[in-house]
Amino acid sequence: MSEQIKKDDSLKKENEDSSKTENESKVEENKHTKKKEVVDFKLKYLGLLADLENMRKRAEQERNELLKYRSASFIREILPGLDMLEASINAKNVSDEVKNWLVGFKMIMAEFKKALENEGVIEIQANIGDEFDANYHLAIEQVETNEVGPGHIVKVNLKGYLLNDRLLRPTTVVVAKEKGEKNE
Repeated sequence: MSEQIKKDDSLKKENEDSSKTENESKVEENKHTKKKEVVDFKLKYLGLLADLENMRKRAEQERNELLKYRSASFIREILPGLDMLEASINAKNVSDEVKNWLVGFKMIMAEFKKALENEGVIEIQANIGDEFDANYHLAIEQVETNEVGPGHIVKVNLKGYLLNDRLLRPTTVVVAKEKGEKNE
């Protein structure tokens, strides 16, 4: 009988050991699963944090763009009036009385230009003989001429403007072409 008890004890011990190893392996497996979940959550958290930071930067950039170009539509609306004022100032064959008025108009025009410069508006420089640049110029006509080479400006019809390096209005120009070349 004592042998039977010993066998039972050893079986009990084996069962206990096996249940301990089973429990330990379950605990280890559970720990591993929990660690994996923690790592997954941490990666998701870092990804969301990066997305949030990118959104913040994009929103800041968009806000800066809006502030930089907020006045574009207003400036486009006043440019025709400024063009007319400048044409009036440059009028030829005017009376002495009108010449006195033109002095005041020149001062007003200077103030307008100063205000536009403060807002970031830059006049596009285009002169007769300059090469045509489709980024800043709008060709309204091509003419045959010997005054300048083909693809160069013959006449500036309307001044163009940039707002902080963004085109507000292109300079409208007449461009030279080679003799015998058809208009496009």
